[in-house]
Amino acid sequence: IRDDLNIRYKTRIFKIKRSFFNNKIKDFEFGDELIISQAKSTKQAQKAVQKQIDEANTFWLTALREAITDSFWNEDGYNYDLRVDNEYGLPSGYYSFDRPIDQNPTKAIYMGAGKLLIANSKDPNGEWIWETALDGDGIMADKIVGYNSEFVLSNWNMNDSNVYIDGDGVKTTGANGDIGIMNNRGEFRSQSASDSNLYALMGGGRFQAWGDRGSAFQLGADLKNNTVYDFDGGLGISYNNIFSIGRYDDWSANSSLDGRGGSLIPYLSIMYDGNFNAQNDRGQGEPNGYIRIHKPVTIEKSIYMGGNNITQPYEISFYHGGRIYALSSTSDLRIQSANNISLRTGGDVEKMRIDSSRVYFYQDINMQGNGILEQSDERLKGNFVDATTRDSLGKFKRLNFTYFEWLNESKKRPQGTQFGVKAQEVMEIAPEWVKLDADGYYTINVSKMQMESFKAIQQLENKNEKLQNEVAELTNELSELKELLKEKGVI
Repeated sequence: IRDDLNIRYKTRIFKIKRSFFNNKIKDFEFGDELIISQAKSTKQAQKAVQKQIDEANTFWLTALREAITDSFWNEDGYNYDLRVDNEYGLPSGYYSFDRPIDQNPTKAIYMGAGKLLIANSKDPNGEWIWETALDGDGIMADKIVGYNSEFVLSNWNMNDSNVYIDGDGVKTTGANGDIGIMNNRGEFRSQSASDSNLYALMGGGRFQAWGDRGSAFQLGADLKNNTVYDFDGGLGISYNNIFSIGRYDDWSANSSLDGRGGSLIPYLSIMYDGNFNAQNDRGQGEPNGYIRIHKPVTIEKSIYMGGNNITQPYEISFYHGGRIYALSSTSDLRIQSANNISLRTGGDVEKMRIDSSRVYFYQDINMQGNGILEQSDERLKGNFVDATTRDSLGKFKRLNFTYFEWLNESKKRPQGTQFGVKAQEVMEIAPEWVKLDADGYYTINVSKMQMESFKAIQQLENKNEKLQNEVAELTNELSELKELLKEKGVI
């Protein structure tokens, strides 16, 4: 019966315990119960592994202690309790030597006057060199050798420089007040005494150094509020003047914006431009600056510039003129945009725009004596139909030409009186000449209109030729009539 599951079922008895005295059953276990859980089995395995590690450490420590014992213990000692004004001229107290006192011992322990002194050598004058001393104030030793130690607080002082060790980590203080800290979070920090803002920090997956004017160099994290972003191993640089790579001695740190402060310039310079505020640069604002590359750059991968502010897009600027080359003889230089491509001049004046259907020009095109070509190869055409009867001349005769002025100045259209036609009227005469552009305005296909004019000229030529023939016939008839009148004596 399983009250916890509210069910009843049959199972085998897995284990029975009997008494050897009276053969009575003392305990039993059912087969539906696990003898040991996976978690417990894993924990037991971990304990077994840890036991082997502890045994190995214990064996190593035991071996070390045996070696120390063999070295320190298997040697006789010669002990002396010397009184005041003893024959050896030594201070009163208890002494232990490695040899009898009259056989030039090399090791000595002195205990007396609340002190314990230990020496392993003598100076040239035969005086003991006490390298280890113990009293109520502490222990002083040139060397401490041991396997393990525990301290609540440890402090060393030498020549006004201190080293502190406690539960928070290790702290050093130099004679000039400079501080070095290695804490229990895995961070190392070096800080200047003259400026608390001048320090270096290493830890937490980053290296960071602040300068005395708010400058900073950091690897692996963003500079704002020490927030780590998704570019592990990246390089973040914040500065209030100049950072450069490949810098030369004669390149001035206060060089002009174009970076030409000396006869030799660096390969790369990062320059701050604007009113620097150290506090803002450390998390409350963002500086404006330039990254300038002063040498040719070879890029074998794509360059991506992206931003969320469409009103302030990223730019590639040439301050002193520039060129873009495509040096490969087998590939093209391609400019591609998901929307429009716009070409502008000084003052942000648009001169040309390309969208998905047309190219727009907002000024005259000077062909420099060259022509505009349009493909017309017979091999590219089909479904030919004779257009002899097409009344092209009649279309032009119906066009209403007029003088006008452009109203919309935003597109920089020509000013003053213009001559032309109205697209709406042309659409009623020849709708194939007119199209609606992306801005909702009607446009005229001048190329088609010009081709139609050639047909109209042909028709004018045919009419002119017909008229010339008619005039010639009338002239002949008139000449014949004059001759007849002369014969009749009329004229």
